[in-house]
Amino acid sequence: MLKASVPASVIASFSLILAACSPGALAPTGGGAAGSSGAAPIEIGVAAGITGYLAAVDGPTAEGIQLAANTLNGSGGVDGHQLNVHVVDMASVAATGVTAVNQLLNQYNANVIMTGSSSAGTAAETPIVTSRQVPLIVNTVLPPDTDPKWVFSVLPLIDHIVGAELNYASKNVKAESIAFMYSQTPYGQQGSAIAAASGPQMGMSVPVNLGVDATATDVSPLLAQARDANTSAVVTLLTGPIQLVVAKNATSLGLKVPLIMATDDPGVLQAASAGYANAFTLVSAPMAYPDISSAKRKAAVQAFRTEWDKTHKDLTGAVGAQAGWDEVQLLATAIKSSHATGGDALRAALEAAAISGTSTDYQYSAADHTGQQKVAIPFAVGQFQGSTLNIVSPFAE
Repeated sequence: MLKASVPASVIASFSLILAACSPGALAPTGGGAAGSSGAAPIEIGVAAGITGYLAAVDGPTAEGIQLAANTLNGSGGVDGHQLNVHVVDMASVAATGVTAVNQLLNQYNANVIMTGSSSAGTAAETPIVTSRQVPLIVNTVLPPDTDPKWVFSVLPLIDHIVGAELNYASKNVKAESIAFMYSQTPYGQQGSAIAAASGPQMGMSVPVNLGVDATATDVSPLLAQARDANTSAVVTLLTGPIQLVVAKNATSLGLKVPLIMATDDPGVLQAASAGYANAFTLVSAPMAYPDISSAKRKAAVQAFRTEWDKTHKDLTGAVGAQAGWDEVQLLATAIKSSHATGGDALRAALEAAAISGTSTDYQYSAADHTGQQKVAIPFAVGQFQGSTLNIVSPFAE
C-alpha cells in the first residue's frame, strides 16, 4: 500500500499543538473560584479528538476554546462568571465521545458541552445531553434524524461548503462531470447527497460518488474510477491526513484534473497541495487575513488572530482553533443576553443568538440551529504555491 507521509514541518507543528492541547496543559481556568462579582464559574466541558485521525483539527479546537476562555476571563469573565474549561480526549471515536461527555457531566458538572469535528460523535452524544438538558455546541453537522433541540453548530453550513466547491468546478473549471469523494461520516454522507442533487443542477454529472475510510492509506482504486469515468475534476469532502493520501495517489496514477478540497487545517491542505500540482482548496477568512473585505468579518478574525499569533508562527491549526473560539463567543453572547448559565434558559438564549464569527455569520432560531440558512457562502478558493496561498476565486461578501 502507498502510505502518505506528512512533511516533518507539519508533524512538528501538530505535535506542538497537541502538546498544548493535552488534558494537563488545558487545565481548567479560574480554579473553580467565583468571579469578582461573586458569581459561580461556568463549567465548559470539551469532548475533542485530541488523538486519532481528527487530532490535527480537534486539538486546535480545544486550544481555541481555552484561548477564548482565557481572553474573556482576563477581562472579568462573562456576565461576572469565570469560564472553567475541562478537556477530555474522545480519541476521534464516537463511542469514546459518549464516555467523554458522561465524564464531563458527572465529574465536572458541565453547564455546556463543546466538541470538535466528529459528526458521528455528535450523533452519539446528542441523546445524552438531551436527557440531561445540557446544551451541546459543536463544530459538525447537526445529527441526522434526531431532534437538535439541544445542539448548536458553528461549522460552516454543509450546503455552503459543497456549494462553493461545486460552484468553482462548474464556473471556473468548466467541469462537465465530477468525482465526489467523501468521508464515511454523517458530515460526508450529507455532503454526498448535496453533490448528487446539486451537480446536475449546475450542469455537471456525478458518475463517481464514493465514501472513503478516513484511516485509509491507499485510495488508488477509487481514484482509478474517477480516471476511468473521464471526470473533469475530483471534489473531496474529507478531513485530516486522508487528504494527503488522495493527493499522493492522484499523482501516482497520473491524474491531471483539478483536485478541489473542502475546508481543513491549513497545514494539511498545504501538504496535500504539495503532493498534487493541480490542487485547490476552499479558503476561510482566518486563512486570508488581513485581506478580508468585510469589516465585521475582519474585526472578528483580528480578535482571534491577535491572541493566536502570540504563540503561533503560522496558521497550522488555526481553522480548528477559530471554530473553538467561535463556540465560546456564541456561549458568551447567549449568557450576556439572558444572564442564564445552564438548562433550558441557556438553550433558549443560544437559540436566539446572533454573532459575527470568524468564518461566517450566525443567526440562530428555533428552526435553524446552524444559524446560517440566511447568510452568504463564506468561502474563497485558493491554491498553495509552496507556503504562499493565492486566492483564485474571491469571497462573495
